[in-house]
Amino acid sequence: MQVAGDQDGILDKVFSSFKDDSFVKQFLGRVALFHQIFCHGKMYAIAKETAKESNLPFRVTNAYAPQRFMSSSYLSLKRLEISYEAYVETFLDHHNEEEMRYKLCGNDFVFDLCGILDLLRPIIELMLMAQLQWCPGWKFPSYIGLAIAQLELFPPEILKRVPDKKASARLNRHAKDIRNNRFKSVELEPGWIIVGCEGNGEFVWEAREIKDCQKDLKT
Repeated sequence: MQVAGDQDGILDKVFSSFKDDSFVKQFLGRVALFHQIFCHGKMYAIAKETAKESNLPFRVTNAYAPQRFMSSSYLSLKRLEISYEAYVETFLDHHNEEEMRYKLCGNDFVFDLCGILDLLRPIIELMLMAQLQWCPGWKFPSYIGLAIAQLELFPPEILKRVPDKKASARLNRHAKDIRNNRFKSVELEPGWIIVGCEGNGEFVWEAREIKDCQKDLKT
């Protein structure tokens, strides 16, 4: 017997229900900026050439779309993580603006990116398993159990200074550097987000520390 129904579609709907969460909306908004700046045209060409000259990996991201399966959006986030050095180097050299710099290069954003990739990984693997034609339906509940067990490791570990690699491999590897405003070869900015706008048009900023990221990722 094959996997019945559209389990990957059902799982995708579960994730779609969180898209209006303030933390998720803020995160996706920052992710979208990379695609807006680098998806085509001159900045895309410069980023690609920068990656080539600096021997950095380079992948093209996709714009987030609610109708797209979460597995596709997850792949785009992985591409952003892989290409982050090339994108930021290009941005700082050719499009450097204070507001954008804190949105793209904040240590809080990179912590969120690594955490979300690790948090979603078990579910994405489950979705991909559901798509396999040879996956027998009677086995799928056991895969769900494994995914749930993996997910349950995440909340307590994300609150630690360095999470265990079984719960969050990326943050286990990078958390110390991110706290010191470093990710791979990139020098990060302290975390700040825009929370409003004054009557004179100036933005109202609020510090967003790593402990705030941990709290958001846990919930």
